[in-house]
Amino acid sequence: ELLDCDEDVKGYDKKKIFSQRGAFIGLLSADHLEDVGDVPISLMDWRTKASKRVLHATFAAESGAAFDTFGIAAYFRACWCDIFLGHCGLDVRDFGEEHMRIILYTDCKSLFDHLKKEGAVPEDKFVAIAIAALRCVVSAGPGRNEDKAECRWIASRWQLADCLTKAALAQSLRDILTSGVTRLHEMSLQETRRLQTQAFHVGITIWDSQRTNKFQI
Repeated sequence: ELLDCDEDVKGYDKKKIFSQRGAFIGLLSADHLEDVGDVPISLMDWRTKASKRVLHATFAAESGAAFDTFGIAAYFRACWCDIFLGHCGLDVRDFGEEHMRIILYTDCKSLFDHLKKEGAVPEDKFVAIAIAALRCVVSAGPGRNEDKAECRWIASRWQLADCLTKAALAQSLRDILTSGVTRLHEMSLQETRRLQTQAFHVGITIWDSQRTNKFQI
């Protein structure tokens, strides 16, 4: 149904009209950023709210949510660094990547691709503004500007903020809070099969060595 004015929204469930945004801020060691498997993480902050605009595309919602998330992360960095380093003039720009790295994880591949390609401009001008603002502080892909925060793509099943916007995933947040671990990467199907094949051959070699004594491990 076409909505002509704000009055038309009354009586509707807002969650079915406005896009829900979620931001999950966690602390983890840089040593675990490339690990495949469970990595320890500490939940520091989270935000979830409905967008003030009715957005017609997922890309628009993801771009706006990413911009909001970076703002929360930059504010958190300023507060955290002020505690340990001091001398913060109440300006989030007083601290940068050399003090604490910010890595923005998104499961929106189109958002990641636009941040990776400097010349890519979305057709939707509202989204283009959000992307341009993000490019000022975030970069992605090979050869990126390391003075800016990094954006990485993550599979949706490991996107932590999903539990803040989808009621069916609430249990995943409880699991993270109780276990203190999450995942940032997972092994590809090809790599999994390679390791399974390798393990199978090792098992055969051990068995043959016990039967014939022709092989040594």
